[in-house]
Amino acid sequence: MSRTFSSGIPARLIIVAVFAVIVIPGIIFAAILMNRYTEVQRGRYQQEAVEAATTGAAVVDRHIRSWQITLQTLGTSRALRDGDLEGFYRQALEVKAFIGADIGLRDLSGQQLVNTRQSWGKELPFTPFPVDQQVIASARPH
Repeated sequence: MSRTFSSGIPARLIIVAVFAVIVIPGIIFAAILMNRYTEVQRGRYQQEAVEAATTGAAVVDRHIRSWQITLQTLGTSRALRDGDLEGFYRQALEVKAFIGADIGLRDLSGQQLVNTRQSWGKELPFTPFPVDQQVIASARPH
């Protein structure tokens, strides 16, 4: 048995209409809010990613710059100027312990003269790199 109001509209239809008037706008509003929230979060994550990348790049740049300065300072070694490669090797080993990285020295042709990965006196390989000529021409670190 279906009830009807005095206007002749069934009660079930009125309940469905009231439900539609109240719930459907709420669902639409919630969808709009979720969309905006998603956009804001995406923007925040993108900003955080940019900040993390910038910070990481700055740390790597500082690290490389400090190694560059250390190696340029090592390049002023008296042992190196005097051609005492064994003395330079010992000094490079001390610097290796400080910076935590192996140090190599090559002549302009690419022949390794010193390599802290190897023991002193061991024959070292010829290791030219494609960038060598650019470094030699510019006389700048690369």
